[in-house]
Amino acid sequence: MKLKYVLFGVAGLLWINGASAADAVSGRADQDAIAAVSNEWVRAFRARDVDGLLSLYTADARVMSQGKPGLRGKQEIKGLFTELLGGETLPAINFEIEEIGLMGDFAWASVLAAIVGTDADSSVPYLSRTFIIYRRDRDGWKIFRDIDHATPDAKRVPLPLL
Repeated sequence: MKLKYVLFGVAGLLWINGASAADAVSGRADQDAIAAVSNEWVRAFRARDVDGLLSLYTADARVMSQGKPGLRGKQEIKGLFTELLGGETLPAINFEIEEIGLMGDFAWASVLAAIVGTDADSSVPYLSRTFIIYRRDRDGWKIFRDIDHATPDAKRVPLPLL
């Protein structure tokens, strides 16, 4: 009997919000596409592919990293990646997507990351949570806002090897 009320409640919420089975399938496809952008970001980072990284951002993207000035647009973001990936030692990264949410042509993801090799003492990991806002355009989902901050609860992400 309780299950019947739960099912009616869920059906009612879906009806009120205008959602359908097709919306759920579309939502899953969008979530998969956003996860693919995250995976492509890590692939391009590991390959030192600055142009590949930039292709994942909107032209008016902003990157806001803890302790650093905010960056506006692809030209400033390119400077960040050129500096970060231009050294002898490539920082190593592992990540875990915590959750993805959809809001029409915008979406967001919360991502935990463990990065090693970003400072003079390459053995000190930088543990972070990144909040990413995506915007859908004619080419698919792109990173619109990239907001990063250090967090100790990223310890559950395995540390990458340099």
